[in-house]
Formats: sequence, structure tokens, C-alpha cells
Amino acid sequence: MSLSILLGLGTDTQKKRRASNKQGKRVSWRNPEPIKLLSRRHNYFPQRFMWRGQNYNIYAVEEAWTEVKRGQKASRHWFRVHCTQGSKTLPGTFDIYQDLSLNSWYIARHSEIARHV
Repeated sequence: MSLSILLGLGTDTQKKRRASNKQGKRVSWRNPEPIKLLSRRHNYFPQRFMWRGQNYNIYAVEEAWTEVKRGQKASRHWFRVHCTQGSKTLPGTFDIYQDLSLNSWYIARHSEIARHV
């Protein structure tokens, strides 16, 4: 999957994204789930986290951005990450964030690639 498909650029790309969703599943939550950050890379980027009792190793940070609410300081650091889980090499892509006011971490979206056997 190309970077432009993941970022959703252009109407042609949106058609490709819809088609790619047939091969995998994407799950978003209204109420993000808490995760436990286990380690960081360069004291900023997440490197490992635990979610639902499973450890995930981040092998790539695709995108990072900061959410700022009107009239306030930065409120969240967001990261779109690609992870491995144990022996599984393609468990998916996650959107995770750090709530700076609470110093806590959450998962907001998970996109898993379906396996074809």
C-alpha cells in the first residue's frame, strides 16, 4: 500500500482506499482505549506499547502531528505507527496519542491487514 493511499490524497486515491479496505479491516473507536507505553525512541517517539494484554513493537512511525485546541497549548501528540506483535509480522497500523494534560496514552484507530491462506 502506498503512502498516498494511507494519507487519502485525492478522489482517485479515495477509491483505491475503499478497495483496499475489502482486503483488510479498519476499526475506529468513539472512546479511545488506554494503552501502556513501554518504551520510547529518542525520548519522543513511541517504540513499544501494551494493548489488551499484548505487546506491540513499533517498527515505523509513518506520521506524527500535534493537536492544539483553540487558545490552549498543545493537548495531544499523535502518531500513526506500524507494528509487529510477537511472531506476527503484519498485525497492522495504529493511530495512538499521548494526552499531554494527563500524561497518558491511548489508541484511537487500528487497521489490520487480512491474511490470505
